[in-house]
Amino acid sequence: MFTIDILDTVDILDVLFNTAINYASEFPVSLEDFVLAVVTLNLIRPTIVLLSLFVDHYAHTRGSKQVKMAKAFAELCLLNIPLLCIRVYISIKYKDQISVFLVKNILSIMYAIVEIYDCIFDLSELEQTDKAEANFVNVEKAYTNKACEPDEPINQETNKKNGVTSTPVSPKSSSKEVSF
Repeated sequence: MFTIDILDTVDILDVLFNTAINYASEFPVSLEDFVLAVVTLNLIRPTIVLLSLFVDHYAHTRGSKQVKMAKAFAELCLLNIPLLCIRVYISIKYKDQISVFLVKNILSIMYAIVEIYDCIFDLSELEQTDKAEANFVNVEKAYTNKACEPDEPINQETNKKNGVTSTPVSPKSSSKEVSF
């Protein structure tokens, strides 16, 4: 995908220079500066891509999902949305031909949004998994630090003696026995 982004960046520079030459008297300098800033950021962006590849290769943790989300967000905000806006503006204002990369920008925006959603969903699943593991550890600790011996019935005095404040249900209170 990165090679297409480089071609996209070069194409927008070509459109910028051709439009600036053809409409020199009415072409705003601020637009030229904006395009050059976007192009510069897009040429610096591979560092985020390389960091994402490094983290994805060596770790499948919460940090890797956050880096993947940052990469998708950078592609969305630094590359595809600005280039799409510039292309639409130049096409409308200066009657320039519509580039094939306009479709690429639209599809890349949709892809980045889906990728960000997936990362958010994965992070929420990791958070739920962490909570479930914490609950399991708490249950395991409670089981190993039980309030009574296995053969001893659970009652209020045993709980008070061992410092347990809640009253668990006695196994004798069950009316049905399950046998295997």
